[in-house]
Amino acid sequence: MEKGLDTVPDTEPPHTVAGALSVNFGAEYPIVAVRGTGGFGISVSDEEILRGQREIARHEGIFCEVSSATALAAISKAVKVGRIDPDASAAAILTGSGFKDYYPIVSEASKIPLAESVSSIPRVLHAILDARADAARIN
Repeated sequence: MEKGLDTVPDTEPPHTVAGALSVNFGAEYPIVAVRGTGGFGISVSDEEILRGQREIARHEGIFCEVSSATALAAISKAVKVGRIDPDASAAAILTGSGFKDYYPIVSEASKIPLAESVSSIPRVLHAILDARADAARIN
């Protein structure tokens, strides 16, 4: 798309964390659709894709599949490079669960010390039970 080609060159499929997108065939119809609607394409790196997946999980509680997070990375990059106005609305259809292909994100995650997690369980449980009791009294 960025090079203005109407077809996808015959090359080896790219190696990427977005496994579902690691193909080099079948893009002719989407290219026609994007161009026919005034859209554009933008390339993103694996790092940008993983950042998009982490950000939507952190801010919205959505753990989407890695390939799906490519749309978020593309929107973010398009805003950054001036292809999308920062005040414009943008939408991304996020499909699949992050558990479908969780290795890329898990391999980056730091290990949580088990002792800290176990020792915090009573405090967290008490906070949850207190909040439920407060909610029951309000209703």
